[in-house]
Amino acid sequence: MHNTGRSVLPPRPTSPSSSPWTRCTDQIDAKRALQRRQPHGASPTDTGIDDVEVQSLVQQVSDLQTRLNELTNNATTLTACKRKWSWCDVALSQRKELGDGLHEQKRLKLAVDEHRDIIASLQEVVQSSQRIPMEDWRCNRLPEDQAAWTDGILSMLTRDYERVDTMLVRNGLVDCSTNVCKTVVRRGLCGAVTSIDKVTHLQLQCHTFDDVVKIMNALVLTERGRECLVKGTKWDSLELLERMEHNSMYVKCKAKCHAGTIQWLEGQVAVKRFVELNRVVYVVRSVLEDDRHPMNHPNETCYSHDEVGWFVIERQASAQSSATAVCCVKSIVSCTPSPPRQCVVAKAIHSVALSAADCVQKWYRSCVNVYRQQNRSVTELLVHALAQRFRPLSHTTSLPPPPISSSSSSPGPVPQGATLIVASDGTAKDATTLSAGDTA
Repeated sequence: MHNTGRSVLPPRPTSPSSSPWTRCTDQIDAKRALQRRQPHGASPTDTGIDDVEVQSLVQQVSDLQTRLNELTNNATTLTACKRKWSWCDVALSQRKELGDGLHEQKRLKLAVDEHRDIIASLQEVVQSSQRIPMEDWRCNRLPEDQAAWTDGILSMLTRDYERVDTMLVRNGLVDCSTNVCKTVVRRGLCGAVTSIDKVTHLQLQCHTFDDVVKIMNALVLTERGRECLVKGTKWDSLELLERMEHNSMYVKCKAKCHAGTIQWLEGQVAVKRFVELNRVVYVVRSVLEDDRHPMNHPNETCYSHDEVGWFVIERQASAQSSATAVCCVKSIVSCTPSPPRQCVVAKAIHSVALSAADCVQKWYRSCVNVYRQQNRSVTELLVHALAQRFRPLSHTTSLPPPPISSSSSSPGPVPQGATLIVASDGTAKDATTLSAGDTA
């Protein structure tokens, strides 16, 4: 064998763990080393075969390198996805969310159960608690127990008495110097009628202030006086139900009033007298509910009477003569329309001609028309009964007041918004008309 003088390199050692690229490279190096050891006289066919094998091996190396790159990229992507969307992490997250949801649901259920227990406890307290007289009389309701009933009705009247000065200021009767008789219909923001207020101011001439006080006491606190109060009016006799004190009483009243759907006006009224140094105040208050004296209104055309009134008799010095006295009578009464009865509403619902709204509106309109008329409250009865027994301030001759059993006729109705002047014969006449803005 011819020695070319070139050094022959031994083949690179291979290991089982070597990569395809390494194996191919080793094969190429081995081929080249084999070619170097071949003599110069080797056949060209063998050389061509070696070149083809080399190209084939290079192509395999290229394919294997491409495959290696793809596998490397796929492994990197799978590693990233595993790090982001691991099923273990997803399961843990869902398990945590489920636990939080169950805990919140349990907390809400416990809160609902707690609120239900509180509501049930409050209902038991309300149902089992005793009726408080203070709350009852503030709502114009009286209990059945006699002691609580008496305390409630007196507290009710005392509360209204404490408001007398406020009502006088509100209605302009503190410094009033003329005789006034007017009616004002007060409405709420929605236009509904809240009350019908009647304001009266009279200046009467008398011998002494005590004369007026004695006559009023006889008119209010005696049975014969109450008969004189309703004489000549649409009211029936004032039936005495109970007397709380010597200066207070509880009466039942009923009046005829033909005004649309309402034919009767019926209610129960408490009256009390409060004596001061220079004035006497009578407070009149309707009771809406009374367990001791139940109110039965079987007739659907009967209207529940609801009034609160202040009747004040004040002492004044006469500027004409020191021998005569001047007595000022100030009256404020507020009548509130009550809602229609259930029987009226039920009848309107089953009616074909009128709707329920029209029936209720007709009911309220009738109530307003009733209270706009004269002598539709107990307070007005006191005013007119006193006005027919004393002369106005303009009368110069002072005569003693007539007896309580005087059969003089009751003063006629005063036009709305007109000033009431008591004439010498004991009748009331229209003297001065108020402005249109003061009347309803």
